[in-house]
Amino acid sequence: MNNYRLEIEQLILVSFLNQDTYMNELDKIEYEEYKLPYELFKSNRTNKLIAKAIFNLQEEKKPVSDLMAFNYVLKHTEINEAEYLNLISKLPVGFDTMKKYLIELKKIDSDEEKLKVLGSM
Repeated sequence: MNNYRLEIEQLILVSFLNQDTYMNELDKIEYEEYKLPYELFKSNRTNKLIAKAIFNLQEEKKPVSDLMAFNYVLKHTEINEAEYLNLISKLPVGFDTMKKYLIELKKIDSDEEKLKVLGSM
C-alpha cells in the first residue's frame, strides 16, 4: 500500500466522522444519504474497521460521528489508538471534494488489482 492511498482514505473517513461538526447543512444531508463503499479501505486495519463501522452505522440508521464509530469498533474488537488518533487529526473536506477523493481511491484500487494480476503471471 502506498502513502497516497492512506492519505486519501483518511480524508474521506474523517469527513464522514465529522459531518455533524464541520459541515454545512447541504453537505450533512449528502453525507447522510451516501453509503460509504467500505471495501475500498485497505491501507491499514484501523481504516478498514472505521470504514466498516461507518457503513454499519449508516445501515442501522444511527448517527455517524468519530465517537460513535470508535465505540462501535470497540464493541467488536480492539483498535490501534495511534492510527486512530492520526486519522481523526486530519481536517475534513466537503461532500463534493470527498466524492473526488473517492474516485481517486477507486482508481488506486483498480491499479493495485491490475498489478496483482500482472504479478501472478
